[in-house]
Parts: sequence; structure tokens; C-alpha cells
Amino acid sequence: MDWRQFASLLPKISTEILKARELSEEKSKQDPETNPYKSKYEARKIIKDVLFDVEDQVNVADLDEIDLEDETHNTDGASEEYSVRRGITTNVLLAALEYEIAINFVETEEVPTAEEHFASSLNYLDGGDQLSPCKVSLLIAVKCQIGIIWSNRSDHNKSLSYFQEAEALFEQYKAQTGIAPLFYKDILLTEDKATATDSKKMETEFENQHTLTLYYIAQSFNNLGERESSGKYCHITLLRQMETGQYEAKDWALNCATLGQFYITKDMYNFARYCLACALKIGEEAVEKFNPENYDESDVQRAEEKVKKMEADISRCWAKYCLNLLISSHEKKLNEGVQRENQSLNNRQENQEDADTDDLKHLKFKGLEVPSLEEQVSDELAQTYDDAREIFLCGQKWLQKAKEFYVFDGYVSDFIEINQDLSQLFKYLSFFDDSFERRCKMHKRRIDFLNAPLIELNPKHFLQTCRQLTFEIGEIYSDMADLKKAIMEEDTAKVNAVNVKKYNKLLLQGVKFFQGCIDSYKHMEKVPEKYEDDAVRGVLLSYFYMARLHSKYLTPDRGAKGEHMMKEKECYDMIVKYCDSHADMPNVFEEELAISREMVALFPAKINQLLDA
Repeated sequence: MDWRQFASLLPKISTEILKARELSEEKSKQDPETNPYKSKYEARKIIKDVLFDVEDQVNVADLDEIDLEDETHNTDGASEEYSVRRGITTNVLLAALEYEIAINFVETEEVPTAEEHFASSLNYLDGGDQLSPCKVSLLIAVKCQIGIIWSNRSDHNKSLSYFQEAEALFEQYKAQTGIAPLFYKDILLTEDKATATDSKKMETEFENQHTLTLYYIAQSFNNLGERESSGKYCHITLLRQMETGQYEAKDWALNCATLGQFYITKDMYNFARYCLACALKIGEEAVEKFNPENYDESDVQRAEEKVKKMEADISRCWAKYCLNLLISSHEKKLNEGVQRENQSLNNRQENQEDADTDDLKHLKFKGLEVPSLEEQVSDELAQTYDDAREIFLCGQKWLQKAKEFYVFDGYVSDFIEINQDLSQLFKYLSFFDDSFERRCKMHKRRIDFLNAPLIELNPKHFLQTCRQLTFEIGEIYSDMADLKKAIMEEDTAKVNAVNVKKYNKLLLQGVKFFQGCIDSYKHMEKVPEKYEDDAVRGVLLSYFYMARLHSKYLTPDRGAKGEHMMKEKECYDMIVKYCDSHADMPNVFEEELAISREMVALFPAKINQLLDA
């Protein structure tokens, strides 16, 4: 087939492809629920007919030799896009058709067949100049689509390899070629129907395609648990999107808020706060631009819910920032006076300062001014109770806002996680309060946050969540008991029967909840002979904490004291017996086991001491 045959065939190909795309992208939205892929199946038939027509006219043996445009064709006055088209071979044309069909099969959830057509497209593109201006964009598109398939199969290493190949193609092309490449969606269209008809538009489409590739790489690294690399690529993606203005506000805001969470893990609170402020600003843009008139009546509620969810998720990210800032402040306070720990902390702070002076210069998003949004909360570690309280109040505000969307009836897990974060805010704020009485009240609030949903949950459906809440409440009662004892030790006048009774009641409440956590593992009223690896530490800790609570029980009655001592011993015995009989258990309890062995060995002397008293 010579260029004249192609030239006469291309208008028909262009018309048919546009018809197929309209069916897939527009008319398919009106397809009935009973036949949701009706329009896509019609589009598939059109594309296949075009492919068959082209194949009928192609001499397979000469595929690589045939250009869509002849070198002697008069190109005077032709556009830049046309001059690039002169390099289209029949292989590229067939590859583009195979890609078009593959996408159709993906959209109809026939992935194995789609994969076969992507492979055919790659075969047509194999060989020759991989960096040809009429080939490179399509080759990148095919590799990314195959990468998505493997990502959906959870083979993230294989997925990443395809995305990185696509990234390398872009970088090599940019380094070696100055010509803007033909956008892959325009290969099958005549010049007057193309998306990009000049070098500037073609360059823009190519850059946008690369931005999408970088986004895929960021997601792949995240799926592989490589947070450092994921954060790097996510940030580059957001920078490119903001510079070009090619972004969907809701998605950009959420991704930027997530990026802020990454910088929290690096102790870069200044930059984390900056990312969250940018997310908030663009999120507000998404809210302002939301117009119900742009959606079908059936889609309005769903679209509105997505916007509200975005606002709630950004609020939760702000709250995580506040919580982590309090946790880091707490760690610093604990480490004060310990030279080695302080040196470690100083190194972290120096790293943050370096990041603030260097990274912020070139990693900020152009055109986004957000100082007023940043200044609503500090980016420095809390030194005093007042500092901590300001951070606490900001975090509490964001969590209450998130709860406006994540209500218990409909979002049970999210609602509970928010309540747990509220509990943690109170926990770390209490550390900065010198008043034991106020600290007790804060812990009481924590119990309220956790116990309210626990009462409503059905353990059959939320067993793991119930266990987690039960254990955490047990810990809080233990902390409250310690505070109550500290209050009595601080003022001996408060050592009276009423306060001792309150103290003992807190101890027994702690025992009750830790026992409840253990009982949740029972089957037919019996504890299992062996616990799952991910459960064994929680169960053994419950026994360990119960033993400590029994040991703290205050009473002048030797009989009652002896009873609690025996319960204490039973807990330690249980720990030692279980660990000795399960040598293959994970090494997650060594320190507590050593203490348990020591306590078991000391019990005869403790009993004798009680009897002699």
C-alpha cells in the first residue's frame, strides 16, 4: 500500500474512530442498566471493522517500509503536526488501532483480551526508532496501560517496571529530540480533527501525558511501601499539574493533603503545614466550582458527596498534623536531659531546618499564596501547656468538622477512627498539664469517646474494632488509676476511704476491659491453644497489664490482698506458660516475658511477706 491509498483511507478512519469514541465516552452514559456496555460494544465493532479494512490492504512483509506520507509529497505550507505525521508507518497505524480496541476491552472489564491487544500494539511498535515523533507517545500510553493492569492485579513491582519504562522513554525523547511528538490520540485522525495541531499543543499534550506517568509511579511506590520515593514523585506530579493548570481541583487537593502526611513522617512540619494549606485552598476552589447543573439528576447527590468527603478528608489530614506535632512535642519532653536522645532530636531539627531553607525554595507551588491558612496552627514543637493547647484546639476543630460528614450511621469505621484521634489528642495534651485532677478529667473524656461507639457495635461484625477499643479503654483506666494514686501521694490528706475506693474501682475497671479483650478470642467459652501471630502480643499484654493492676490494689484486708496477689500470679503464670509452650511465636514480647519470669520467681517471698505482716 502506498501513501495515496492511505491518504484516501485516513478520512474514513478518522470519521469512524471519532464515531466510536463518541459512543464510548458520551452515548454510553445513557446505556440502560440491563445492558450497560451497549454503546461500547457498538464502538468495538466500528474499530474492529476499521482494523480489518486496514489489514486487508497491508502487505505484512513490507510493514516497516511503508510510510503514511511519501517523501515526495508536496508539504509546502503544511502544519508542524502534518510534518510529524509524515513519519507514520503502517505499523504505527495498526498499533494505534490495537490500542483503541484494547481500551474498549478494558472499559468492558474484559482485561485478558485487552491485554492481548496491548501486546499486539507493542509488537507493531517494536523495532525501528522507538523515539520516533509519531511513535513515542503511543508507546508510552501502551506501557502505562499494561502497568495499570498489573497494578490492579497487585503485582506492583511489575506494574512499576512498565511505568518506569514509560518515564525513561519520555526523558530520552526530551534529551535527544527537539520536535514535539504526535499525540497518540491523534494518530488515527485527520489533521483537521486532531486534538493537537501545532507544536505547542503537541508539546503540552506530551507533557501532560508524562505528568500522568509520574502519578502512576508515585502510586506504585506507595503500594510497595516505599514512601520516600512515592512522596518524591507525588510532589513532582503536583508541581507539574499546578504549573500547567491541568488538574482536577478535588483530586489535587486530596493528593496534596496526602503529601503533607508524608512530610510529617520526615519531621518537616513547616512543609507539611504548607502542603495542607495548599490543599485547603484548592479544596475551597473545588467547593466553589461545584455546580449541580453540570450533573445529571441521578449523579448530583453522588458528586456532592464526593466534594463533602474531600473536605472531611482534608480536615482529617490537618488533625493528623496536629496530633503528630503533639506526639513529637511529647517525645522531645521525655528526651530532655538525655544527651543521646537530645542529639538525635537536634539532628532531626537540623534536617528540618535544612529542608526549610533548601527544599522550600524549589518545591513550593507557583501561584499559591497561603500564609494566612498556614498561620492558623504552629509548626513548632510545643514547649508549654499553652503551646500544646493551641495545637490541641486546632486538631479538635478539624476532627469535629470531619465528623459532620463521617457520621456513625453510614461511616462506622471512619467515625471510630476520628474518635480515637480525639482520644489521642486529649492523651498528649494531658502530658503537658501539671494538674493531676485535670489530667484525670481528660482521660475520662477519652473513655467517653471510645466507649460510646463500643456500646453500639456488634462484635460479630466489628470484632477487631471492638478488641482495639476495649484494650485502649483498659489502658486509659490504668493511666487514671496511676493519676489518682499520684493525687493521694501529693496530698496525704486525700488518702481516705472514699479516694482509695475510687482508686481501686479504676484498677478493677482496667482489669474488666483487659479481660474483655482476652475473652473476645474465646470460642465456645474456651481460649484458643494458640493465638494468631498478629494477635499474640495484644493478648499477652492484656494478661501483663491485668497482673500489674492486681498488684496495685489497696486494702488493709490480708485476705482480699492475697486474693489479688493470686490473680496477679495467675496472669504471670499464664504468660510464661504460653511463651514456653510456643517457642515458634514471633519475638514481640521479650521484655515483658523477662519481667513475668522474674515476678513468678519472686512470688513465694511475696506470699510469705503477706503472711508475716
